[in-house]
Amino acid sequence: MNESFVKINTSFVSERINKVRFIEEEQANFEPSSFISGSSENKNNVKLWKLLRNDFADENENDLIPKAMSKLTIDGEVTGIEVLDYNNVAVSAGSSVSLIYINRDQERNNLRVNHHFGDIHKFKKTGDAALCTGISAFNENISTIGEDGRINVISANNQKIITTIEDADSVTQTAIRFINYKELITGNRLGVMNTFDIRSGSKKPTATFAVSCEDEKKSNA
Repeated sequence: MNESFVKINTSFVSERINKVRFIEEEQANFEPSSFISGSSENKNNVKLWKLLRNDFADENENDLIPKAMSKLTIDGEVTGIEVLDYNNVAVSAGSSVSLIYINRDQERNNLRVNHHFGDIHKFKKTGDAALCTGISAFNENISTIGEDGRINVISANNQKIITTIEDADSVTQTAIRFINYKELITGNRLGVMNTFDIRSGSKKPTATFAVSCEDEKKSNA
């Protein structure tokens, strides 16, 4: 039986990174060499990293190590990152979402906020900000969920919220994904999943089902 070996390169960073996404190269045939990360716990940073050759490695080895190229400090813990294209990413943090542009030049890669959607998740009764707990992207559209049970659909091109579903869930939502350009699926901390047709105009889920757990003491989230 043939054995395959996977080489793992490890680097230490002095922060808690809780989200990471590779960024596709502009040329389709090239493997990704950069990625973006989001952190939390007193250092709410979005960083752009590039994989570079390790100068201390042996000549016959092709070790790559990540190097931080740029850093952007934002308000709130990073809860989600979605890569829109080669130069644009969407980041959810706190109760807000930021569209971040990667300005690529020969010397460095700068990050800047192109547009900011502030406090798009709020508790209806108090008006207090609610944590945006998840984000998903399909082409130019971005969907978000939060502790307030609300779903927002944002157009990155027009930079505005195009659809809002109030009271989509009665408990905190923990996951969201586009099924296709018009359908979403969400999950909450109780293990209940809902699908929505955002083009139909209906605010009710088109289907609801629960994810069972063998151990009743464990969370179904």
